[in-house]
Amino acid sequence: MHILSLVLGADDVAHVTKLLLLMPLLMVVVVGSQRRSFGTAEIAVLAALSFAWIGDVFVSDASSSSFVIGLAAFLLCHVVYFTIFVRTVRTRRIPLAALLLVGWWGGTLFLLSDTSLAWALFAPTRTW
Repeated sequence: MHILSLVLGADDVAHVTKLLLLMPLLMVVVVGSQRRSFGTAEIAVLAALSFAWIGDVFVSDASSSSFVIGLAAFLLCHVVYFTIFVRTVRTRRIPLAALLLVGWWGGTLFLLSDTSLAWALFAPTRTW
């Protein structure tokens, strides 16, 4: 619904669906996909999604001082995700092909983001 509202240009609907539906639905998927009792990792994923939701809510009003609260919530979200990742890497062996793929994707995304940033900042604009 959120993507459809973005495609159709319904910005008000997209704003509401992002703030009210996106993260809670992801949390429902995490809870519903568990076949066993909740462990530390599942609770950590729910906490990270909660921080991301809080970040979305506070960052949506960029003109107020709540923007910094939203950034702090996103920081906490990423700290929790990083902690989950480090714990997973310590307990499981990751295949070399997966590490190479992650490195390739990371390099590609870095190259694309830097290229788009440089293009936006330094490329001269043409008037036709």
